[in-house]
Parts: sequence; structure tokens; C-alpha cells
Amino acid sequence: MAKLWITRGALLLAITFISHPLFGQKVEKLLNKNKVDKAIVYCEKQSDTIKAGCFMTIAEYYLSKENYSTAEEYFDKSGNSEIGYEKIAESYLSHGNYSAAEEYFDRSGNIEEGNEKIAESYMKGEVVESEWVLNATKAEDYLKKVHDDENQVYTIMAECFEKYGNENKERTDKFKKMDDFGIMYISSKEGGTINIKRGYTISKMQTEMYFDLAASYYEKIDNIEKAEELRKELEIINSEFSIEQEK
Repeated sequence: MAKLWITRGALLLAITFISHPLFGQKVEKLLNKNKVDKAIVYCEKQSDTIKAGCFMTIAEYYLSKENYSTAEEYFDKSGNSEIGYEKIAESYLSHGNYSAAEEYFDRSGNIEEGNEKIAESYMKGEVVESEWVLNATKAEDYLKKVHDDENQVYTIMAECFEKYGNENKERTDKFKKMDDFGIMYISSKEGGTINIKRGYTISKMQTEMYFDLAASYYEKIDNIEKAEELRKELEIINSEFSIEQEK
């Protein structure tokens, strides 16, 4: 279960933003123009209450630049170290640096939720040197740091893999329909283009892997009925989802 808490610093920061909306705009304008030194000088001149929120804004700026040491420095100056550590951990996690993410989740005092998130990231997988990989063993290790009951760990993993499988099955179906309509490329959110046939191939492969892993973990908890259901789903996917690949 996620840890719910509000630090005194976070509450003070929220009040500061509500009471002094203009200071935030001033700092953001300076940072948007990369006038970081001027933003820092401006912050230093403010009262303690405003200064806290001001330094938080600067910390977020450095975090967005992946300058973690300087971001940490300004999170500390803002009086929101724990929030800063968690934000840094999330950033490390999003870039696949699991050891650093674990360290900062630990420093934030939120290590259990951090271990859950790291395990989830290992289960979802990532692209490494153009290859998509996931690590069920690592995910299992991190979940066992949180849960003593092995069956609970396997249940969490089975349900997560099934969920990811269903999400990718929907994506695969969309790619299939676009191919049926003769669509070859679509724009991506990142600004590039997605090759429909390639997107389909990757999505279908991920769907099969997720369902296969889900079935394996359902078998570990003796939920044979659910495992067989997913195995049948895999057979249907292989028979129904097929598009001619480019040579």
C-alpha cells in the first residue's frame, strides 16, 4: 500500500504557492530563459517562506536536466529533502537505473513502495540496445523484499503480467486493424513515425511473452484453470493475429 504522508515542508510549500503566485512565475520565467544564476539570486533575496518554494522550483529545474546532485542540493535547501529523494528516485527508475532508484527510495523513507515500483518496472520491461527485455527474476527479488508470503508475490506477478498482456493485446488489435485499412505509418507522441507492421510485430511478441509468464506464475500458485485459460488465449492470438510482414 502506498505511504500517505504530508511533511511540514510540503504543507508550507503548498501554502507558499497559494499565497505568493507571482514569485513562482518570476522564477519560472528566468529558468525558461536559462538564467539560472539570476533565479538563484532572486530566491536568496526572498523571505524564508517564499525562499522554500523558490528553491523547490530550482530543484525541479535541475531534476528535469538530470543534474541530480544539484537538484538534491536545492531540494535540501527548500526543506523538502524526502520529497526530493523520491522525485530523484522516480527519475532514476524511468531511466532504468534501478540501484540508484533503490538508494533514493530508501533515503526518502518510502522504500517499500519503491521496491514495488522497481519490481513493476522489471516486469514491464524496457528497451536495451534496441532489444526489449524484462527480468521476472529481478522483479521477484524486489517483491520478496516487501512481501514475506511467496504465494502473494507470485499472485502479484501473475496478475501484473496478465494485465500487461491484455493491454498489449488491445494494442496489437489496433495495429492489425490499421494494417487491414492499408495504413503503413502513424505519427508518434514523440514526434517521429511508427511503422505499423513493425509496431504490430513488437506488440504481438510482448503480448505472447506477458501471457506466457502470467500462465507460469498462475501455475506456481496452483491456479491451473487460469493458466490454461491464458494458454488458450495464446493459441487464439497465434491463429487470429497475423499480418504479412515486409521482406
